[in-house]
Parts: sequence; C-alpha cells; structure tokens
Amino acid sequence: MKLHKLAIGCLLLCVPLSLNAQSRTKQLETASVRKFVQAFYDWYAPLAVKSPTLDLVLKRKPSILSPALAKALRDDLAAEAKSNGDLVGLDFDPFLNSQDPVSSYKVVSVKKKGMSYLASVRSAPMPGSDGTLSVIAEVAKSRGRWHFTNFHYPEGGDLLKELKDLKRSRANTGK
Repeated sequence: MKLHKLAIGCLLLCVPLSLNAQSRTKQLETASVRKFVQAFYDWYAPLAVKSPTLDLVLKRKPSILSPALAKALRDDLAAEAKSNGDLVGLDFDPFLNSQDPVSSYKVVSVKKKGMSYLASVRSAPMPGSDGTLSVIAEVAKSRGRWHFTNFHYPEGGDLLKELKDLKRSRANTGK
C-alpha cells in the first residue's frame, strides 16, 4: 500500500513538471517564430520601399519560403515577364499587403494554429495613426528551419489563393 501511495505521489509531481516543460517549449517556439518573422521584415521592408523586391526574396532567400509558395510566386513572376506589359500577376507586394509600403513592420503577436504559427504583422505608425495590421504570416517548421507557407490578409483572402486565382485567370484568357 505504501508503494502504491509513493507511486501516485511521484506521478502527481511529474504531471506539473511535464506541463511546465510543454509550456516552456511552446514559449520557445513562439519566440523563435517571432524572431524569424521580424528578421525577415527588418531585412525586406527597407528594400521594398525603394523598389519591387519579390524577385529578391526568390533569389537571395528562397529557403525562407515553402516549396509550394516559392513555385507559385516564380510562376506568377514568369507569367508577368511574358505578358508584354499587360498586368497578369500580382499588383501589390504580397509580403506587406501594400502598393505603398513603409520602411518598418513589427510582429505584434504570434499564435499556434495546428502545425503552423500565425504571426500578425503591423506597419509602422504614420503620423496621427497607430499603424494598421498589414498581414498575417503563416510559418511552419521543416527540417529544423522555419519557412513562410502563406500570407493572410486582414481584409480576407491569402497569397496562395490569390496566386491560384491569377493562374486560373491567365489560363482562361490565354496569357
């Protein structure tokens, strides 16, 4: 009987330790996602203010994008390059959700959703405003590294859906 009580006591002590370890792991992952996303925006936003930089991401930092997202973006850029001046691809910066980006963006929250994390990114405040939610970056880990899998927009929709719709539209018009 004493051994049974001792086993139960040990079990009761281990459960909170296990929950603490899980909580700590989640905090570390969330911090890691925040750091990854913020580092991207710290690098990318100042470049985007100067000129379109989507192709720069694909050339200099392709590993930060999931293979599916990178392929969809490359296909869109290739279609745009072949279009003889017609707009057949994205007409905004998909990472900033803007046609007129500012030079600074900040990750304001990170939450877990299934196997991914959603990082809400806010533009730097302009005089007289508090900044607006620009984009929600979806991030997942593969082979021990974080990568962007999609970008969701506060007004609705997401980058992968937008790229799929554009591709369908080009197929229907023959462009």
